[in-house]
Amino acid sequence: VAVLNGCGVSGVGNSYGNILTNRYGLQVTRIENADNFNYEFTTIVILSKDNPNIENLLTILGTNINAGNVEFDAKINPSEDIQIIIGKDYQEFLNLNQ
Repeated sequence: VAVLNGCGVSGVGNSYGNILTNRYGLQVTRIENADNFNYEFTTIVILSKDNPNIENLLTILGTNINAGNVEFDAKINPSEDIQIIIGKDYQEFLNLNQ
């Protein structure tokens, strides 16, 4: 899992990464800024549909594979199966997991 800050609020990526690692045991491969800070909604980009744990991860994130904030992008081949681009709605996830 890669966590990308798309909202511009300092420290949000680390907070997400810590929750995903410490509470859910996920392997966070990188935490960094997204390509911009204008993401209104948190977006999940699935890079590998072959991972059988994708549905479980989406459930942890409070969404599902058919949601509007879930995208597929198999063109790039990074070291992670999923990228979470944190949007301005990040408080919902953090509040649920405090």
